[in-house]
Amino acid sequence: MNYIIEAIAIGIYTCLIYLIFSSFTKNFYLLLLVVGFFKHLLGHYLGLHTLYCNNGNACVKVLNQGTKHISNGYNLFLLSVGESMMFLILGILFRPFFPDNIVYLYFAIGTVLHIIAENLLIHKVFCKHNCE
Repeated sequence: MNYIIEAIAIGIYTCLIYLIFSSFTKNFYLLLLVVGFFKHLLGHYLGLHTLYCNNGNACVKVLNQGTKHISNGYNLFLLSVGESMMFLILGILFRPFFPDNIVYLYFAIGTVLHIIAENLLIHKVFCKHNCE
């Protein structure tokens, strides 16, 4: 159940990234790619990945909790590109449900993508390879 709280927090973080970058382009598809890319990239540089390594639902299950972990940024660029592609796919699929409020669309994408990654065990793989 903790991953639901994490997912909501990620949804809010996604909205903030959207609000920052939405003033630079109005192209819907390009903005999905940019927000997805920078959500992941900035998550590393802002320390959110390290926070997840130590407190995230998936990481708590697979890492030694007696040790403090840091995110090593392994494959940071590749993972950021992958996340941007997932944003594009989900954005296209979810857009009809949020025709009048794009901020809600980005909240939904961030939240749902976190839940999907949790359930497909993508986060466990992230923890094993990106948390030292």
